[in-house]
Amino acid sequence: MQANGLQGFLVPGSDLSQVTGENGVDCRIYLGLTEEGAGGVAKVMLVAVGSDGKDLIDAENGYYIYDNSSSIPPNGDPSSPLN
Repeated sequence: MQANGLQGFLVPGSDLSQVTGENGVDCRIYLGLTEEGAGGVAKVMLVAVGSDGKDLIDAENGYYIYDNSSSIPPNGDPSSPLN
């Protein structure tokens, strides 16, 4: 089902590599907007999760929020059966 035409997100491989390189046991994916209200662009943010179940967010220790996603459309594969 599409909400406002949004079908999904393209997440750069570099974000995936970096979040898995943080030695977490899992990854959480959060939904957000670039700004509040109707002008905001939907994004997903990836965060490594430690063995204690807590988000690993601590820039001083190299734990970051990765948020370079882009929406589908327009960044989808038009030949994909998921469209």
